[in-house]
Amino acid sequence: MNKDNSPEKKNSTNNASEDERIDLEGKLWEEEERKVYFEEGIDDSTEDIKEMSKAKVKAEKGSLKSRNFQAVLIDTVVELLLSVILMGILSGALLLFGYIIKLSYIPVFLLIAYGIVSILYPVIMQNSKGNTIGRTLSGISIIREDK
Repeated sequence: MNKDNSPEKKNSTNNASEDERIDLEGKLWEEEERKVYFEEGIDDSTEDIKEMSKAKVKAEKGSLKSRNFQAVLIDTVVELLLSVILMGILSGALLLFGYIIKLSYIPVFLLIAYGIVSILYPVIMQNSKGNTIGRTLSGISIIREDK
């Protein structure tokens, strides 16, 4: 039986494709660095540029993960705050009609409000502003190919 689909084979294939992608991105960085060096009149060494380029690609890959985590964390805090505000509005509206929310039902109302906000917040923000507050503060932008 052929074991080409073994986990070790897939992992080595993924590592190889990741290395190829990093090499390709490194070459793009290398070309940009050469342009900068040429414009500034700096003598360049090919090996130094390749190593610097690969290091920049790996550093940016790591920083994107941390920026994405930061954006999700900020958006979650914003959604929780909006949920509390929505819950206050809902309880105020119920109070106008003579209903009082029992203390034991507040977590249920908060969960319902958070569910509503977590669905509507990203949709409304991305359609109106193009980004959520967390992505904007983290420096992440969505670029559409059709524009």
